[in-house]
Amino acid sequence: MEQGYADREQINELFRAAHTLKGSSRMLKLTPITALAHSTEELLSALRDETLP
Repeated sequence: MEQGYADREQINELFRAAHTLKGSSRMLKLTPITALAHSTEELLSALRDETLP
């Protein structure tokens, strides 16, 4: 990804990891981590939907 290229599967894997982290941190009431994971998830979603280059 640093070199400007990521395939769809790489983005999906990262999205799933962020989603898992978000759910786990929410369950443990780790609000700052939940917020960061949510923002990461939104960014990856935009990349996956190609609304962000």
